[in-house]
Amino acid sequence: METIKARLVEDLLPDDPKGSEAKRLLGAASGYAAALRADGTCPDVDYANRTSSAWKTPRHLSRVCELAKARRLAGGEALKPKALAALDHWLAKDYKNSNWWWNQIGVPRKMGEILLLLEPDLAAAQKTKGLEILKRAKIGMTGQNRVWVSGISLARACLERDADLAAKAIDSIAGTIRTTTAEGIQPDWSFHQHGACLYAGGYGLGFSLDCARFAYYAHGTGLAFSEEKLKVLSAYILDGQVWMVRGDCFDYGATGREIARKGIDHKGRAVAAACRYMAKIPGSRQAEFAATAERLNSAKVGVKGEPSGNRYFWRSAFLVHRRPGYYVSVRMARRDLCASDGTHNKEGLRSHYLSDGVTYIFRTGTEYERIFGAWDWRRPPGITGRAAAPFAGSTKAKGARAFAGAASDGTVGVAAMDWANAARGKGYPAGQLAARKAWFCFEREVVCLGAGITCTGASPVITSVNQCLLRGEVATSEGVKEPGAYDLAGPAWVHHDSVGYVFPEKAKLYLAPGPQTGSWRSINGRYPAEKETRDVFNLWLDHGTKPQAASYVYHIVPGIETKDLPAYAKASGVEVLANTPALQAVRHKALRITGAAFYEPGAIEMDGRPFIAVDQSCIVLVRRLAGGKLRVAVCKPNADAKRPKSVTVTVSGRRGKFELPTGSHSGESVMREL
Repeated sequence: METIKARLVEDLLPDDPKGSEAKRLLGAASGYAAALRADGTCPDVDYANRTSSAWKTPRHLSRVCELAKARRLAGGEALKPKALAALDHWLAKDYKNSNWWWNQIGVPRKMGEILLLLEPDLAAAQKTKGLEILKRAKIGMTGQNRVWVSGISLARACLERDADLAAKAIDSIAGTIRTTTAEGIQPDWSFHQHGACLYAGGYGLGFSLDCARFAYYAHGTGLAFSEEKLKVLSAYILDGQVWMVRGDCFDYGATGREIARKGIDHKGRAVAAACRYMAKIPGSRQAEFAATAERLNSAKVGVKGEPSGNRYFWRSAFLVHRRPGYYVSVRMARRDLCASDGTHNKEGLRSHYLSDGVTYIFRTGTEYERIFGAWDWRRPPGITGRAAAPFAGSTKAKGARAFAGAASDGTVGVAAMDWANAARGKGYPAGQLAARKAWFCFEREVVCLGAGITCTGASPVITSVNQCLLRGEVATSEGVKEPGAYDLAGPAWVHHDSVGYVFPEKAKLYLAPGPQTGSWRSINGRYPAEKETRDVFNLWLDHGTKPQAASYVYHIVPGIETKDLPAYAKASGVEVLANTPALQAVRHKALRITGAAFYEPGAIEMDGRPFIAVDQSCIVLVRRLAGGKLRVAVCKPNADAKRPKSVTVTVSGRRGKFELPTGSHSGESVMREL
């Protein structure tokens, strides 16, 4: 316990006691001390504040913690009286909030840090009152909340020298490090919280960081995590969390309602911190953790050691496609999954459409940085929706249909979704708009198909191609263009910020690069109502009013130069074999890869001969290998209640029966050679 307590305290202090962070801390704490009033209050803290999400009063505790840290550094001894006076004020007032989280987690967590730092200076009464606040964190709950209260209990155990409580706290944290189909780490290494909701970049990020911290605190002691727990935690961080980071940006598609917070853009740094803790623990992946921490901390992209390939998180209907030069992700709606985690504490007020096929395109990781206050939330990139869709109904509503999944061979992949809108108020009933959407992820490009786009309501329907920060010139196949609508006969292309968008078929395209104004208050009630303007690149396809069986085809080509795009548009080597409500299929000739989304049993003919046939709805990926072999990956979307145990696939006359995963692995790709 003394080892753990020493590590807890050490972790709160700067690594270099004479370095720049220590100097900053001493300077800031000296300023707080000088400004502290006689009653122990800080002039810049709002003690009457009652907001539930961004409660301002605990800023006082943050000031106390800074004073306590500085007091432990050389030159900070004179800060002791001020730190204790500020602590006494909180202990006397014992401020509380209507949001339970602050009372049971937020305040006790910070109080635990303060007590550990000031323990040698505390009077018995101060320690007793502080410990009473820590006792409000009861071991229990689920997911990240459970980790938080367990960590608070561990701090209390160290302060009270309670070995039984320390063991209970560590066991509680270790108990969360397991795969589950409830809240927590999923079998595909994604993370769910607040129900069946992808939350890897929010609660799941705090979970990875805190579990890694406590694994470090306990290692080498009698309370150390087991090898099995460390193995699961290692896989969750390296095979899940790390895959969702580009530069130091955690994919916004996995952040839940936290996308509506201004500080959302650099969460990859927390993954780097988790890796640094794990790199201190001996194990088979220790070197990998050290290298990953260094890479993520640099925020560099396209460097050695960065994940490259295609990964489908089947428990969350979330596809990540990575190459050294780019990162593309797709989040799909499915009957068993929540679109978001709701509008808790007035956050995420317009997150209704964030699982409707949202497709983020990253090269540097900064393409959407601080854009969301000015975003048009009816046009997240990749979705098909009503141009004037209401922000009504629950943001947590589950998908309307079952078919959403992906077939992946680890290098390339095909994602597909049978989509219809969830209920969005009286003017937008469930199922008013429907579409079949598919994404074919190859080496150089991602080919996006839409078919069967039908809307019964009298509303214009669009497909958003991208909505990101405007950077530099926008070039098109018709020259540099001003904002406006363009009728494309095809093939046509648009180039912006080193990404090409190719439209091989006739389409009505809207291009709107320029200032775009919105308000953070519209998505998060804790922010002021003033407007914010950002320069935005906005590109979408217009399907008209009440479309019937409309369709689209476009290619996303990251990392291509403007001068090379005309040649690519003319001869991409990609062939659309089918784009109907029953079947969407694409062949990449050079790679000898064909992907297909069968929404019903059927077959594809190629060059006048049967090529791929299936006996039921599924997603198939076929790669021709040297020597004539075929590598076939098959996915059966896992929200189908009548899901069979196998799928029979015939490719070029070779038949294979693919046994489908069940239980928690239902929806995972299966692969074999024919």
